[in-house]
Amino acid sequence: MPAAPRAVSAWPFEYLATPDATFPKYCRLTGAEEYSRVFKNRCNAGDALFVCYAAPKVSEQTRPTEQARLGLAVSRKVSPRAVVRNRIKRLIRESFRQSKQKLGGLDIVIVARPQASKADVTDMGKSLQILWGLLVKKCKKP
Repeated sequence: MPAAPRAVSAWPFEYLATPDATFPKYCRLTGAEEYSRVFKNRCNAGDALFVCYAAPKVSEQTRPTEQARLGLAVSRKVSPRAVVRNRIKRLIRESFRQSKQKLGGLDIVIVARPQASKADVTDMGKSLQILWGLLVKKCKKP
């Protein structure tokens, strides 16, 4: 006998079946220099689950560009179990994918706090949505 279908999904995000639903390399912070620049020239926002640092993205011609990029820092202090750390990173990336249009040309680093390992999926999603809005307000120059 087949299992009964689920009535409600626990995933707080709607899946987008578009090319923007991916996380390509140009959307990632890849090197130590990029992380250092964000930490050095930062504006930040945080709550009990995450701390977000951001800096305007600068291209090779030293002009701000419009594509947001994301870097993640989820240490063993958050959870000794890799499964939990990877789940947190997946949730952060999904929230970023859904919000990257409004983030514009920011380079963002998210540092997870230990409470993130105990948080509910919906709580993490709500927390990240609030933090994205705060970063846009604080870091975008008029």
